Amino acid sequence: MFEEDDQKKAEKHQSTLAALSIENESLDQQVDALFKELQVTPEQISQFIKNEQNFTQENWEFLKQERKKLDEKLLLSLTQVSNLKKIKDKRAQQAAVQPHWLFIR
Repeated sequence: MFEEDDQKKAEKHQSTLAALSIENESLDQQVDALFKELQVTPEQISQFIKNEQNFTQENWEFLKQERKKLDEKLLLSLTQVSNLKKIKDKRAQQAAVQPHWLFIR
């Protein structure tokens, strides 16, 4: 019963992961096309964004807030990823017959 539920969840997670992977590849292609259009490299963009002198104070504060939001969102996403092996091991441990149990038919 638990294994069927776990298997269904795993299949659902795999299909979601596949869809996200396709979406991620599409976004990567769009970003590459944008870099080619602007004739810049990701390193140049990174250096530009890190330099406070390239922005007004208002824009710099906005960038800092957005960067903080993205970091928090990433951290939250990473902490919410479930480890199926841990869950399966935990359920197996809970289902194991304890040594102090009596066998009754």
